[in-house]
Amino acid sequence: MRTEKGFTLLELMVAAFLAALIAGLSLPRLQGLLRPDLERDVRGEIENLVAAVREEAILSRIPLVLVFDLRENTYRSAALGPDGLPDIFNDPVSITGTLPRGVRLADLSNPRQGVVSQGQFSLLVWPTGWVEPTTIHLVEDSGRAFTMFVEPLSGRVRLEEGYLVRKKSGG
Repeated sequence: MRTEKGFTLLELMVAAFLAALIAGLSLPRLQGLLRPDLERDVRGEIENLVAAVREEAILSRIPLVLVFDLRENTYRSAALGPDGLPDIFNDPVSITGTLPRGVRLADLSNPRQGVVSQGQFSLLVWPTGWVEPTTIHLVEDSGRAFTMFVEPLSGRVRLEEGYLVRKKSGG
């Protein structure tokens, strides 16, 4: 008859194996929860940014600009200076932000600047509420690509999976 209290080595090994098995099966699902949700986080953030800057441009009757820094993965609002360059010191909105970790700007494009894949990119917002039609390409660390289309009349931001190019209107 055994009078010693405690667990045998075999019992401890079985418990450790089961714990490792459960962790191994649930970890991929948990990582999905920790990764940024492009639809909710990034698209919503950029759409709110465009909406806020668009509204301020209409109310203040001055042209504003959104400046994206592709190297730093940041963005900020700015007033459009008399020289046609962003003026961050006279910005009535003063919004700055950084893309979530694991997502980076691949390139941005519009008819005025073409495709910009390094440095800074400026998206103009006019006092009439018109926003430059802009395409934003994002890439996750996993290599998945996404495209955001900024619509000129509404300022709405549409997110689609893949590296897509805006269709030219007209003829």
